[in-house]
Amino acid sequence: MGIVEDPCSWSPVAGGVTAPAGFQASGVAVGLKPSGARDLAVVVAPPGASCAGVFTRNQVRAACVDLCAERLRYTGGQARAVVVNAGQANACTGDLARVQSERITAALAQRLGCPPEQVQICSTGVIGRPLPMDRLLAGQAALTAELAATEEAAAAAAEAILTTDLVSKQYALE
Repeated sequence: MGIVEDPCSWSPVAGGVTAPAGFQASGVAVGLKPSGARDLAVVVAPPGASCAGVFTRNQVRAACVDLCAERLRYTGGQARAVVVNAGQANACTGDLARVQSERITAALAQRLGCPPEQVQICSTGVIGRPLPMDRLLAGQAALTAELAATEEAAAAAAEAILTTDLVSKQYALE
């Protein structure tokens, strides 16, 4: 019996999250990180894009985890955008975390012209602090203005989601 080659042959391609046709990204600083580094990112997909998620079943989880799982079920796996903030996790702040996640995604959905249910949200960073909504909502103007389908935009988004990492990581295959 000989060695069977993998029928899939993947090759690295440039572009990170913007490598697929129609995908755009951006990353900006809104003041969540004391360093002043980028801390808000978005990846936008073309209409009709499929989305999948893997969610923790831990009893203690951020409200955005439940919101994203509910939205994927509701839309049948459709999403237009994923917005990510880094620096504050929006976890363990009670009902406020859910309200904040819904406000952030609704505001971004309005800017993108899609239903709020098609915007996913992720938060990473310090646990137990409410998000500074004024900064996050105001920062969406720059976030959407800087959307691009370029390697630079993908790099800005990757940088914006860093927490304790020292270097950003992104990879695309075809």
